[in-house]
Amino acid sequence: RDKNEWIIAVGKHEGVISGIEWVEAQNLLERNKSKDYKRSRNIFALLSGILKCKKCGSFMRPKSMQRYNKKGEKVFYYICKTKEKTKKSQCDNFNINGNVADKQVVESLKKLMTFFDINFIKDDIWESISIDKKRCFIRTIMPNILWDGKKIDIILDESLMFPFCKHCK
Repeated sequence: RDKNEWIIAVGKHEGVISGIEWVEAQNLLERNKSKDYKRSRNIFALLSGILKCKKCGSFMRPKSMQRYNKKGEKVFYYICKTKEKTKKSQCDNFNINGNVADKQVVESLKKLMTFFDINFIKDDIWESISIDKKRCFIRTIMPNILWDGKKIDIILDESLMFPFCKHCK
């Protein structure tokens, strides 16, 4: 709320901090709110909400740059949420180029489906599917996608991949 809307009342209990300290804290929060982590609602990062940092377990969130690659795609990186929030004090994992990571995961998915003799969705149809449906599809087959700073590890849900295999239960 705006300071003009604040209701100031004298309480009967002793405060934990003084009124002056409370107002200073509110001013500090207001100054720093632009640095607050905001959940990405972007329409281009396929692995948003899926890719995790292998070092600390936090989600890797997409951060877009102000430039475009040769294909005209907006360049973005996945950055560990903990690394960003703690300024590397709790995690120092490397960022990963999001454009490259997204393509690698889709290519891995295509290879996996080819291996099992399953036809992958044609490229033109895949491109027409909403990003949310693509994420849901990937999350179902590949529930754990981890970035360790050097490579992407994809851990499959074997119960989905081998539903009739008696050795996988």
